[in-house]
Amino acid sequence: MRWLITGANGFLGANAARSLRRSHDVTGLVRDSDALPWCPQVVHADLLDAGAVHRAVAEAKPDVILHCAALADHRRCEEDEELAMRINAQASGELAGAASEAGADFVYISTDAVFSGERGWYGEDEQVSPANAYGRSKAAGEQAVLAAHPAAVIARTNFFGWSPSGHRSILEFFVHELGAGNRVRGFVNYTVTSLFVEDVVTSIEGIVESGESGVFHVVSEDAVTKADFGHLVAAEFGLDGSLIDPVEMEGPAKDLSLRSDRLAALRGAPMPSQAEGVARAADSARF
Repeated sequence: MRWLITGANGFLGANAARSLRRSHDVTGLVRDSDALPWCPQVVHADLLDAGAVHRAVAEAKPDVILHCAALADHRRCEEDEELAMRINAQASGELAGAASEAGADFVYISTDAVFSGERGWYGEDEQVSPANAYGRSKAAGEQAVLAAHPAAVIARTNFFGWSPSGHRSILEFFVHELGAGNRVRGFVNYTVTSLFVEDVVTSIEGIVESGESGVFHVVSEDAVTKADFGHLVAAEFGLDGSLIDPVEMEGPAKDLSLRSDRLAALRGAPMPSQAEGVARAADSARF
């Protein structure tokens, strides 16, 4: 299959390109990067330029578009929510429309932040309840995508692993800081169901190949606090977990854990745990 991956120079996009190129024809869509060592082919477009987006899709002739690109900086989204909406919602809908016109499948990468985090273990069918600008823009993006491409896949996720920059993941944070002998803060009141990024990619590949559509929660089977995740990393990498200071995040506790019932049923097996993902990360190649 021919996959077009937006944001192929970013964390998830780079991992998707590196993984999917093993068995698929992969092209990355980026705004201004040159050739990427993990992506055999690149096309260029600014997602805010609808004409350029349609031309890039026509050039790539994809069977599947995996839309990883987004404005994901929470602070910047709060400072300029209009821009967040333009990139994460409006441009995503435009790209989904281009996919529909081209007869391509479409996967929109969404987030656990479409929920408030007041209680956790949110199911795929629950009403979204975003509590910040980033979450609101991604929730709006889900609606825009499905309006333009009703057979699209919405993949809500939270992930960790190795990134091209080496500084984009909570895994990398704990490995680098603990490895340097630095004391770090670990939040005890922020809980997620984060999944190893390579498992995110293979799960999405499986969803596409199944022909299913709609909302999937692409996450781990267990919910872990940031502090406990740090201890998982310390144990797996032989680092000093006593350097992790348990602290509470400012404001109310957040439990953004998601249920992955639909994906587990499709797989015929539970999703991996976060401990299993950390172990796999320790054995996987870095960029």
